[in-house]
Amino acid sequence: MDKLVAIDFETANGYRDSVCSVGVVEFNKKKITKSEHLYIKPSKYYNDDLNYEEDPFFDYDFKNTFIHNISWNDVSDADEFEDAWSKIKNTINSADYVIAHNYSFEKSAINECCDYFHINKPSINWLCSMKIARDVWNIRPTKLSDVCKYHNIDLNHHDALSDAEASAKILIKAFNDGIKIF
Repeated sequence: MDKLVAIDFETANGYRDSVCSVGVVEFNKKKITKSEHLYIKPSKYYNDDLNYEEDPFFDYDFKNTFIHNISWNDVSDADEFEDAWSKIKNTINSADYVIAHNYSFEKSAINECCDYFHINKPSINWLCSMKIARDVWNIRPTKLSDVCKYHNIDLNHHDALSDAEASAKILIKAFNDGIKIF
């Protein structure tokens, strides 16, 4: 059986390497088998504070808090990407397919964070739940919230674990509908 993984990142701001949360979901063609959520401390200081070493309570540029409700207080004691990646990389690297909604965002977040930490980028066979929703059910618009509403999938949008679980459930739904994805 193919090993399937869904992933979703949330970022602190517009920089893809400012990841502050990740949801990782392992599943098969019928059900979710394992879920994990990690907060991640963004690795760069985005406010150009030259007194970083002297200011231990620096404020990352969390422009996206209004989207996902994650603030510096939530991640200040969390691992940076390098350590968080070490906890999830085996799951990602051992997956036959990794799915995300609009996967290009997650792909670029992984790539930019790996670049920052000089980590080898994983070789991933990507699937996109947004593309699947368009191609299989002709859903328009295909925002994750729209696709979940169409399929009656519970969603706490912009919660990384909920978004990853939703992508997994969309692919499971396609399998249940007899759709051959790969």
